[in-house]
Amino acid sequence: MYYSVMSLLLGLATLSYAKQCNNTITMTNCKTFGIRCECSDLDCFPNHKPCDPSTTDMVFFGSSFDTIRKDTFTNYGDITFLGISGSVSDIERESFKGISNLLMLRINAFSISASKRSWSSDVDMYIAHSTGLIGLSDIEEGALSNPSMTSLDLSFNRIKTINEDIFNGLDNMKEIGLAGNSIEKFDERIFKRVPLLEKLYLTNNVISHMVFMTNTSYGNLKHLKYLDLFGNELTTFPSFILETASTNLDIDIRENPLICDCNMVDLLQRKGSKQQIIGLDPACHNPVEKCSAPKIASSRQEFQVLKGESLLLELGIQGRPHPFVSIMGPDGELCDGMYNINTNEVLAVINIEHESDFGVYTCTAKNSHGSTIFNISVKAVIHDRNTTTAENKKPHSTNDTVKHTLSILLIIVISIISIII
Repeated sequence: MYYSVMSLLLGLATLSYAKQCNNTITMTNCKTFGIRCECSDLDCFPNHKPCDPSTTDMVFFGSSFDTIRKDTFTNYGDITFLGISGSVSDIERESFKGISNLLMLRINAFSISASKRSWSSDVDMYIAHSTGLIGLSDIEEGALSNPSMTSLDLSFNRIKTINEDIFNGLDNMKEIGLAGNSIEKFDERIFKRVPLLEKLYLTNNVISHMVFMTNTSYGNLKHLKYLDLFGNELTTFPSFILETASTNLDIDIRENPLICDCNMVDLLQRKGSKQQIIGLDPACHNPVEKCSAPKIASSRQEFQVLKGESLLLELGIQGRPHPFVSIMGPDGELCDGMYNINTNEVLAVINIEHESDFGVYTCTAKNSHGSTIFNISVKAVIHDRNTTTAENKKPHSTNDTVKHTLSILLIIVISIISIII
């Protein structure tokens, strides 16, 4: 009984606090500055926009929020900018989907930058205030979904890994900021959900590995105009990016432990007049490795599979600079694969769903020193269940009948002899 009463009192206290937060928040914590509504030092979100109805920018400064829930911003539909500066530990699915006019979302620990719409001026602020910050570590699939959003800033949180699912529902996204996190790997696959992406900020992470898609790189990054990899742990950067990205792409790879390798030599020689790559060593003429044409190796060149099954193609890729790799199916369509330039491996899952999926798959690798192809044959396994059934139901031949009769007679004779003896 005691615990029941205490639980009830605790629940009432929680409801009272939430109600008090909503009632007093406009007078004590929030102010209007033109089109911007600023709130500070909150422990909860108000259930409606707390400032003048005409405001379109909503900013929360220096606040501590546990979870952003799905219904948190139900009544914020007319805002176009939302900045949340402070501690946020979790975001539920579709928490921002109800903000129909939202264009820019910023969630980080920076009070100084939370209210700024301009992106370029914020990067230096991030670098200057990059210590002692807390924030998001994991993001649930679909948590950020909002079809109207064009700009997303998750800089200076605690994010270590990202996958393509966190960008579900962001079809019109143009720029993404992930600076100052703890991301270890650049994986192009995550950008399949944001095909219109133009700017990507990955400043001051710990990226040392890069994974690209085979043959679809141009499709994923064809709109990309700016890639910021400043201050990571890259030792090489693939020159084939020049073929797959837009002709006016700017890349910043300063403050990385880059070595003078075949990729760097190739980048210095081949970059287009409109492409700018900051961070290359112009004195790199004699790479530390031997440059060579591509080679492709695999333990198998032939597979036999049933229709409806999948198979995994594993290919070893050699050659410097790193070659651009593509895989084409027997129907002439390009197949998605994963190309890890640190391990020099290509992995591709092939789903055998139609008759046209059987045949020869051609893997092509090319760099500035040459090209090569490697063919893999995928054949169908003929498995006719009716054959087994027919064998089981096949009538006995005359010889089988005679043998069976003789066996019975032999048993009878042996039995009679045993009785007589």
